[in-house]
Amino acid sequence: MLKRLLLILLLTWPMLALAELSPFKIGFEMLRDGKRLGRAELSLVKQADGSWQFSSVNQGTEGLAGMAKVSIRELSMFDADAAGMRTRSYTYQQDMLFKSRRRSVTVDGDRVRLDDGDDVHDLALPAGGVLDRNLILLALMRDVSGTESERTYAVADKREIDTQRFRFGAVEQVTTPAGVFAARSVLRVRENPGRTTTTWFAESLGWLPVRILQVEPDGETLELRLERKP
Repeated sequence: MLKRLLLILLLTWPMLALAELSPFKIGFEMLRDGKRLGRAELSLVKQADGSWQFSSVNQGTEGLAGMAKVSIRELSMFDADAAGMRTRSYTYQQDMLFKSRRRSVTVDGDRVRLDDGDDVHDLALPAGGVLDRNLILLALMRDVSGTESERTYAVADKREIDTQRFRFGAVEQVTTPAGVFAARSVLRVRENPGRTTTTWFAESLGWLPVRILQVEPDGETLELRLERKP
């Protein structure tokens, strides 16, 4: 009887976790080396056909980023069910004075089309589908409460489908403009040393991210800290 109950729980856990996926909009302050650079906003919206839209908008408002009117927008259209999340399409748009750049990912049947702005790459769709560079954040948010150590994801990048590995760490106290949160850290594990990216997810906010810290090889830091809760 106990074994049967455990089996039922294991089979239904992904569905229970998925049921917690709900629309939100949150805001961050964006900093470089501790100095305010601009602001960022993440939002999740459910579409009429049952699919989802996840957007990330970064806007430079201070210093050179503000003068150049730097804006980066990422938009992911995706499906979600008990098996997980799968990208339908993804667009990346970077704009600044006198210059812009656009990239996209399109899933069509069993093929993935990657347009890096210079060339188009046509690749086979992995079994189980792919995520994109924007959607990986939501996948981590979904998995952070139930993963003990590490997890890998198939992610459509600029020119290839990459396997990204993440290490799930301990719960830490994280201070942000929106308050202090008990948040679990997740580190992206890269094969080559250099850049590090760590994200903290707060259980009290339904595992929404409250801080993202990227450290470049030269020591420069880029950081997002929550300043507006849902």
